[in-house]
Amino acid sequence: MNTKMPVRKPNQDYRSREFLYLSEVNTLIECAESGRKHRLRNSALVLIIFRHGLRATECSNLKWDAVSFDECSIYINRAKNGVSGTHNLEEDEIEKLHSLKKNATSPYIFVGENGEKLSEAAIAKIIKRLGVAASLDFPVHAHQLRHACGYHLARQGKASYLIQSHLGHRNYKNTEIYIHWAGIPRGSINWSEQ
Repeated sequence: MNTKMPVRKPNQDYRSREFLYLSEVNTLIECAESGRKHRLRNSALVLIIFRHGLRATECSNLKWDAVSFDECSIYINRAKNGVSGTHNLEEDEIEKLHSLKKNATSPYIFVGENGEKLSEAAIAKIIKRLGVAASLDFPVHAHQLRHACGYHLARQGKASYLIQSHLGHRNYKNTEIYIHWAGIPRGSINWSEQ
């Protein structure tokens, strides 16, 4: 019996781009907020992944001890040998996290029905379902929110070193894709001035 594993097609066969526009991110958050179950958790999940450019594994591993409500900050432990660091939290994030914390019994921020931390696979399913509920014209995956963060920062005209730092990239070459996606001409960036 010769069974071949199905060959995964290139990403462009599934979607034209690897990031979400801000309006699409907001639609995912609205869909989460109007959902039947876990409205607060899921809307906070999308918001935190997007704002801090998290990978699913980084989000899965977020613990309450990383959050300082007094300092309005969260410490992000980066995966893939990324540079970890402290990020500021905006008012809407603080509000959602405060509400989640009220009923928290786990050290993890994002948990399932039995109090276990959400796995990467569970996060992927939540984001995929929200993409369907949002009626987006392509399948949505969690990593598109990380890419949306980098794209959005580049479109805002943030300096490349700030985008690099925010996403935890060790090498600025990993940040260049966001500047390219944002349509900023390569010649307009002088890396040596940073």
